[in-house]
Amino acid sequence: MHNTKLARTIGAFATDELKAVRKAVLQKARRRDSPVVKLWDALVPFHPGFDDEQLDLKYLFRKAYWGEEYEPQKLRNLMTTLQQYIEQYLIDAELQAQPQSQQFLLVQALHRRRRTGAFERALNDGLKKLESAPDGLLKLQARLALLHERYFFDNIQKNEQRTEDLHQLAQALNEMLAHQLLIYGIDRSVRRMTLPDDTTFLGLEEALSFAAGDEAPEVLQFFHQLWKLYTGGVNDALFLKLKAVFFANYGSWGEFEVSLALKTLINYLAPLAAGNREPYISQLFELFQFGYAQELIVVDNQLTAARFLNSVVTGLMARKFDWVEQFIDSHAVYLLKDKAETLTLARVYLLYYKGWHANAPDLLDEALGIISKTPYDGWFFKLRLRMLEVRIFCDTYGTRDYSVSFVLERIASFRRFIDRSGNGETAAGQRYKKCLGYCRQVIKMKSLPYVDPLRKKGLADEIKAEQQLMLQDWLLYHLDRL
Repeated sequence: MHNTKLARTIGAFATDELKAVRKAVLQKARRRDSPVVKLWDALVPFHPGFDDEQLDLKYLFRKAYWGEEYEPQKLRNLMTTLQQYIEQYLIDAELQAQPQSQQFLLVQALHRRRRTGAFERALNDGLKKLESAPDGLLKLQARLALLHERYFFDNIQKNEQRTEDLHQLAQALNEMLAHQLLIYGIDRSVRRMTLPDDTTFLGLEEALSFAAGDEAPEVLQFFHQLWKLYTGGVNDALFLKLKAVFFANYGSWGEFEVSLALKTLINYLAPLAAGNREPYISQLFELFQFGYAQELIVVDNQLTAARFLNSVVTGLMARKFDWVEQFIDSHAVYLLKDKAETLTLARVYLLYYKGWHANAPDLLDEALGIISKTPYDGWFFKLRLRMLEVRIFCDTYGTRDYSVSFVLERIASFRRFIDRSGNGETAAGQRYKKCLGYCRQVIKMKSLPYVDPLRKKGLADEIKAEQQLMLQDWLLYHLDRL
């Protein structure tokens, strides 16, 4: 029974919906002792699995047609009827949630029946209601549909009225196309991490021009400026303005528009955070924090490893250690791929940052212990873990008993690993080798005060301080690039 279409449909309802569905079935059946109502009442106790051994077709027939001889076809017909009643309930429920669609269906019906006065009143009423509706594509589509019906209503005789209707219809069409093109252009650009010009998409240049005008809806003006921000380089004032508009309006926009706006704002900031520019780090963390609190980032209960780690690193760069620990515990369940590796990296990052900022060698030792005991599977996973190991050696050199030769050998071994893997000439391999070369120079510079004659002239403290600042800047700059 649990594999039937009817069982799967009823099983999809939440428990608190069942009462409303039964009421709708009863209204269709018109009487409480109807077989279709009895069939519903027989099925509901087995919701949502419908896998009880007692539940079979003969059992349902007895419940629906008490005292009658079992007829399979009669039961199948009854199940089809119940399925149709349930589907009608779904349609009605969707219409109830979309008053704009109901208004449009009314206008269409009056149009077909040539009810001029009633048609015009219903249409004007629908346009008036749309003024207070949330901005977005659904609002634009509803307005376009209503204006389309009015322009093609043949009982309107005045040419000047028809000209005005045509102008409004063209305006609505421009609004909808501009919205779709802007949304499509930004979405594809964010997904592909590209910065297109205005001619990348057919018609986008005209859409941008229209969206920049005074007559464009507020949401279109917002996305026009968002496009300008994403494709125009650093613009602090525009970013802060759009962030304020986003926070103020996210509740009235469509779910997709809100998600896209958040992703675009995050993508605008993410590359800048790596340069240790504190305002950008704090802004990026604020957006991540807001996005997770409003459930805008986790889509379909899924979270990519890259976004998970970016969130962790951003929180650590902002020194929000408590938030990061809670985030790892609460959002690990949404990781569907590379879960073990991602969580290992997140824990090592957390230990490294806490140890680095709090000057706690025990936390750095704990991070090294995890790195040494973790089996290496994926090449990129191993790459990031070993880079963290090199960072710890670089950062603690001079305060531990590591010799210069030991640390330099670890760096050289890491470089040989990259070349042996066959990835040495890739963009990632070249980037890591460049960073390792810089590590080598840092270690040599940090060792100078112990061997250089300048130490005898009392300059050791100044040299060490300058080298420490260089190392700190390097670590922060390259954090997200690895």
